[in-house]
Amino acid sequence: MILIEQARSSLKDELTSKKKSIALQVTVQYLELAAYVSVEQGVSEPIHLMRFYCECLLGKITLQKLARGTQLFVLIHLAEVLEACRNAYTGRTFIDEHTSMRRQIVDAASVLLEVRV
Repeated sequence: MILIEQARSSLKDELTSKKKSIALQVTVQYLELAAYVSVEQGVSEPIHLMRFYCECLLGKITLQKLARGTQLFVLIHLAEVLEACRNAYTGRTFIDEHTSMRRQIVDAASVLLEVRV
């Protein structure tokens, strides 16, 4: 999907920022469009978007670089994509990969849900 490739490219650029907290403004726009196409409209397979989140955004170091609002965006959209995959792939070939990605999401949740004082 072209939107995901654009998101991947902009993410790479935005993560090179020297800022302590990165908002990913351009990447978020691409991810919102990709979610609209795959999750809301069902025009493309949501598994591609889920792969992007798992491969590019769920690493602990990456998550810790993100601004709190961007972390919340990732958490909310990840839940939506996960639900779309669960609905789309019940009993289909992607089920094993879906299960593996769910485990990654659980591991990343500890970073996304950590309490900051």
